[in-house]
Amino acid sequence: MRKRALCIAALAAALLVGCGAGGTSDPGTTTGREASGYVFGPLRGAARSRAMADQQTPLSGLTINAYLLPGNGSILATATTDYLGRFSFSSSTSNALPANKSILLLATGAGRVLSAVINTDAATQTRTLTEATHIATLGIRDGEGAAVTDARIALFEVAARQALDTALTGAPNADYSQSGQQTAAAAVADSARSLVTHGSVTANSAPLLSNVTVTPAQLTYTGGTVRIDADVSDRDSDPVTVTALLFTQAGAAPTVLALSVASGHAVGNLSLAANNTAASKQYQLVLVADDGITPPVPQVSRTVTVLPEGKVKLDILAETLYDEAASRAVSLSELLDRMRPRVVRGGPTRAGRQVNANQSIRGATVTVDDAVGVSGATGSNGLLLLEVPMSAIADGVLGMRASIDNRVTYHQYLVMPQGVSLQAGDTVEVNLVLAPQTDWITFAANANVAGINFAKVPILACFNVRSGISLTGVTPAGTRYRAIDTTSRTDDGDYFAAGFNAGTATLSGVFTDPSDAVLSYAFGPAQLALTAGEVGAMSALLPPR
Repeated sequence: MRKRALCIAALAAALLVGCGAGGTSDPGTTTGREASGYVFGPLRGAARSRAMADQQTPLSGLTINAYLLPGNGSILATATTDYLGRFSFSSSTSNALPANKSILLLATGAGRVLSAVINTDAATQTRTLTEATHIATLGIRDGEGAAVTDARIALFEVAARQALDTALTGAPNADYSQSGQQTAAAAVADSARSLVTHGSVTANSAPLLSNVTVTPAQLTYTGGTVRIDADVSDRDSDPVTVTALLFTQAGAAPTVLALSVASGHAVGNLSLAANNTAASKQYQLVLVADDGITPPVPQVSRTVTVLPEGKVKLDILAETLYDEAASRAVSLSELLDRMRPRVVRGGPTRAGRQVNANQSIRGATVTVDDAVGVSGATGSNGLLLLEVPMSAIADGVLGMRASIDNRVTYHQYLVMPQGVSLQAGDTVEVNLVLAPQTDWITFAANANVAGINFAKVPILACFNVRSGISLTGVTPAGTRYRAIDTTSRTDDGDYFAAGFNAGTATLSGVFTDPSDAVLSYAFGPAQLALTAGEVGAMSALLPPR
């Protein structure tokens, strides 16, 4: 029997919601490595076909201890899987792993034992712990020593799947992740090790998925259909199938959808039910590419959100850049921090808002994109409170414009990244910065951005950027980009572009939580309409404080 079914079991672990992100510390350092991933349960029943994808589900509440290989010493760090089976070792939670070591990850709980081996020779690691990685780990621990290469780990995992395929053919109901079945698991691991020793492991390149998009990534409370697109490639020209697995929680089988694959492209439509609760309902979508021979490489995944019915409040403050001495004296980073939006749960508190007579702007006109009739003017303190239906954010973008005489129109885009929960009744604190052209030119100069031309769009600012900013459809004359690349947040994580022609820009990338740089949130592709003579800014609606 071909190993296609077992390949599907190795679900992709490179998920972008709260895992897979981490610091990029010097490879020569001894601490601070990030590791994250998922723990999936064993195959249950006589699942000897592609339907086995229904049988393998995330495991929540397991304790994951990290040891130096071979794993008989003291515990280095501990993590726990959440409701989607996710775990994370990170410096922000004080359980980072040492660098340049072979590490055993051992997950236990609920009568289960699952493990995997990683090498912390890179700043971040993303791993899925499954029955197959456990069999491979048992084989590695039997005489491999403490220095195991990544290639050696991959070889053992291919062998483990081959050995499992044989073992499950004879005993389809076997569960090698159970605590009481570790003797049987060790026997399968011996078979895997024999395959490695005798050079009997099938050599084949795993298929790859790229350019994965889910459209739309957010739906209104009525639910609906999302379209999944991905490019598929295989260096060995094997026929490849692509399966989409939609998870809601640990212990619950996913919805399984086989995508249509033709000419190197996979596509499929997935229907999601209505959301009758007051909170956003999130689904984790994992794509698995299978050539029937090799275990799949962990693939990117996406989070799909069904928004609740109701409204969110926009607590808007219109203000200047440099109209008071105190604001002229602040650093660029302090100024940018004030411009970032903040999500507050439980209503408008306005705590800590910088409101004063010298900098707040009275009588600024504010309109909201995609929300007909939602507009107003700021009061004497520069503040305005507007309510916007959640449906206005269904495309993942909420835009608003502010204008007043002698000031450049400011167009603020609020982007809701994948996996971020927004509830009805939440308040978004937004600072809309209105300034004359001379002040914006000064601002751009401080940010080391050249090419200002107010016949064109003068500047686009994106805040809390982690990586992968892509700006297509328009060509900026000058850019400056400093990604957040350490969990210590020494970089500002902001992106600026200036002097580009008006038009529709397509942006995508990754935002990072300002208080926990390990948490990252993918966004895009998002369509932003950039208008001549306006200042544009894009910020993420990150989790509420």
